[in-house]
This record gives sequence, C-alpha cells and structure tokens, in this order.
Amino acid sequence: MLHSTRSLGVVALFGLFVVATFGGVASAVDCISTPSDPSCTTFTIDTSEINPNITALCDMMPNMPGCTLNTICSAAGPSFVTTSAYCARFVILKTLCDDMEMGYCDAYRSMCRAGSVVAQCNSTMLPLPSTDSTSTYVENLCNTLNATECNLCKDNSGRFVPANCDLLAVYSDLCAFSPNMPECQSWRGICDLNGLNRWPLCGAQVSCWDDPTQAYCANYTIPSAEIESSITTLCNAMPNMPGCTLNQECKDDATVSDSPYCARFAVLKTICTDMPRMRGCGNYTSLCTTSGSVVKQCSTDALSLPGTSNTASLIKSICAEMYMSACERCPGKNGPGTGTNCSLITVYSDLCLDMPKMTQCAAWTSMCTQNISSWPWCNEEALRSSGEPPMKMYFHVSTFDRILFETWVTRTPLSFAGSWFICFLSAVLYEVMKLVRKKMEEKWEEKIEDIRLNPPEEQMNGVVNESLVPKKKSWYHFPPFVASIDVPRSLMQSLEMTWSLMVMLIAMTFNVALFMAIPAGTLVGTLLVGRFLGYKAPSGCCS
Repeated sequence: MLHSTRSLGVVALFGLFVVATFGGVASAVDCISTPSDPSCTTFTIDTSEINPNITALCDMMPNMPGCTLNTICSAAGPSFVTTSAYCARFVILKTLCDDMEMGYCDAYRSMCRAGSVVAQCNSTMLPLPSTDSTSTYVENLCNTLNATECNLCKDNSGRFVPANCDLLAVYSDLCAFSPNMPECQSWRGICDLNGLNRWPLCGAQVSCWDDPTQAYCANYTIPSAEIESSITTLCNAMPNMPGCTLNQECKDDATVSDSPYCARFAVLKTICTDMPRMRGCGNYTSLCTTSGSVVKQCSTDALSLPGTSNTASLIKSICAEMYMSACERCPGKNGPGTGTNCSLITVYSDLCLDMPKMTQCAAWTSMCTQNISSWPWCNEEALRSSGEPPMKMYFHVSTFDRILFETWVTRTPLSFAGSWFICFLSAVLYEVMKLVRKKMEEKWEEKIEDIRLNPPEEQMNGVVNESLVPKKKSWYHFPPFVASIDVPRSLMQSLEMTWSLMVMLIAMTFNVALFMAIPAGTLVGTLLVGRFLGYKAPSGCCS
C-alpha cells in the first residue's frame, strides 16, 4: 500500500512538473524539486492539478478536518464562506498535507520545504486541529456530555471509532452548545478569527440566523435548550398569553400532551406568531420570518390561537353584552371581564362554550376546527372532571350541567339520573302542596263563615274572646283578619310560590331531560292527588 501510494506521489510530482512548465508562471527551473531558486517566487500550482490530490486524500481519510473544510467550501453555502481565502484550493491541500504525511502530499512537501521561496507556500490556512487532536477532543467531550451527536462516532457496541464520523463537524457541534469546555479551546480560537464566527463550523445557527435563505440551512433546527429557554423567558414576562396557556396545558393535561401542537418548537411558534417582537422570539423571528427562508423547521404545524390583545378585547365585549360567571376571572377597574391578568384563552373558551353562537366567538369556532375538538377549550365533555359546565340558553341534551346551585353539578350519568329523579319529585311535591293548601282554604273558609254567622260572644256562651271580635262592624261585609288563619295562609302561599319558582328555574336550565322531568312530575302528581282538589265529601257522610 505504501509503495503504491508513493508511486502515485511520483505521478503527481510529474504532473506538477508539467504545470511548472505550462500551467504556472513560465520558468526554466523545476520549482517542485528546487523551490529555493529565486525564479520560483511567483510560481503557483494550477487548481486543476490540485483538485485530484484533494479528492484522493479525502477518499482515503474522509474524517480529516481538512476534508470537512473542503466539503464546506465546495457546498452551495454563503459567499462569505466560499470566497474566503481559507477555501482556496491550494490552502485546503496545505491544510490536509500539514495534518497527515500521505503520498499525495509529496509534491507539496517538496515545493514547500525549508528554504523554499515559492510565495504560494506562505498562504495562510485555517488553524484546524489535527485529525488525532480532534479525535481526542471529541472522545473526551462525548465522555463528559453524552450528547446525541456522539452516536455518530460510535459503533454498534457503543465503542468510540473516529473513522466512523466527520470529526470536525461533530467537534464543532459539541463546542457550539458547550463552548466553555477545555477541549473547545481550539474551536474558540478558530471562531475568534475575523469573520469565522459566521461560518457553519462555529455554529450553523449563527449563519442561518443571519441568512436563513441559504440552501445549507434547510435542515437546521433550533437547539431544544434554546427553545425551552425562549419559552420560559416569554411566559415569565407575559403568562396570560394564549400561547403560554397552551404551554401549560401541554404540560399538565396528559390527554393533549401528545398532540403535535405541544411540540416545543410548535409552542414557541404559536407564542412568537402572537408577539414576534418580544425578547425570546429573536431566534424564531430571524429564522422563520425572513422572506425566502428555507429552514424546514419553520413549516412545523402550530396551533393558531387568537392574539393576546384580540382575546382580551373579545372577552371584554362578551362580558359587556352578557354577564357570565367566567367574566369574574378577569377582573378589571371597569368591571368583570375588563382585565387581562388571567388566563385569557381559557376564559374566552369558557365563555364561548356557554354561548357559542355569539358573534365574538367566531375566532373560537375557527380555533376549534384545528383538530383540537376534544380539548377542554372546545369540548364540554373534557371539563367533566373539574371544569365548569357551560351555560346554554337553548334546549340541549347533556348529562353535564349545573342545577340551581353552584355546587349542584352533574358530572356523571349516574349523578344526572339521581338529579333528574329529584327534579321529578319536586314537581310531584308541588302538586301535593297545591292540594294541601286547597284543603286548608276549605277549612279556613268554613271557619270564617262560622264566625260570620255566629258572633264570637254567642259561641262563647256570654264569655267574649276579644281576639276573635273585630273592632269594627265592617267585618260583616269584608272578610275579617284572623291570625290563626291568615298567618298560616301567607306562609303557605310564600312557600308555594318559592317552590314553583324553583321548579321553573329547573326548566330554565334548557336541558331537555331536566325540562321533561317537570311535566312528568306534574303528570304523576296530578294522577295521585288531582282528584282531591275539587272533591267535597257529601254532607253528613261522616257524622
């Protein structure tokens, strides 16, 4: 192998000799073999002769840092990379040959040996670490960081194999996210050079943030840690933003956490679409709002929510038009629903679950068409465990409802069935109450008539009961006030009225089943006691 490599080197040497005569500056001297001759100062090797050597070297050892540099310079990257002096073909050959003593470098080493006057040999190259050094740095970093990038350099058994990966690319990725590691000193030295901080080697995110329209940015993704930090910054600043409520919902509710809308970048996109100028949205805005951006991550599906200011305005408008209990959760100086110190999207959704036909709920309707119909924001069934039942002012069918009192909420079919039976009995009891009052009125009427026909003093055999004797003679023409009759009558009337209003309010839940419990109870109650309402026993039947 060594013999064949050196033979190829000899072939390359002859090729370079030809170039010395025809492709470079005309010279009668062989500047490859005698580079110290003064006439060789301006001699240059032609690019067409350099490229085959670079290709051969990188075919043999593609993991060399110089080969990574060659790939970067040859790609359709930004012009500040491809036109850099570090990307000159001779400079790349020099970078490779100064790293490894290989046969394809014999001509270079001969031309650029000590005493050479060839100016091309003094070209400034990028101070890349050698292949062996880069391999050591990567292995040490992987032992410390255990990053996913390290898997590229391991075999199936988990053993570190430097020949398996692009060493410089992995080294750069590791140092881009942990730049203060001791092993990253060489990387920092490279990136501190003028203009190098914009190169992909120094963190592709930098150059892609500057110009996300470049082809090599297509597969770039914002690091997870950076996304999480941005979300935290944004939601600490404005926790009432709809996107921040989404973020919390994705963390707290296991039924929605698997949704693609809960992916961390999708959450960031939702927030930054709402508030693009906030601190924390800089990375997203640079990558994804630049015209012509090719970053595929920017096309991630994200939940489209009403904006923060729009949601606050909609809540205020709804609460001004119709007060609902959810309005109390956004108190403001101008009344319920006028504040913003609340979970805006949750309150807005609760209001629209109550009254979905309100014009202000068009944005809510649009939101709920995005494959989140089962979420608590859009589905009353999802609120059963702990949420508030919606207030529907129209006939509806549901076993999740509130009846009369704040705490009387039916969350299960069984609790609804029990509540239905209570409502049914309340209607039956109302019919019984009417019967009792009717019978009491009959007795009171007989008593009043007896008093009218038989004055109290006569009934008492000359002993007058002053409490039963009216003070004026007008009682013969008007019904007298008798405490033992009028006080119970007024109490019974008040109780009957209260009971009838409660029965009416049950019907006004507009729940079809609960509504039907009232006429059903009335039907059964009338069947049981209705015949007694107009019934009078024949006189003398029971004497």
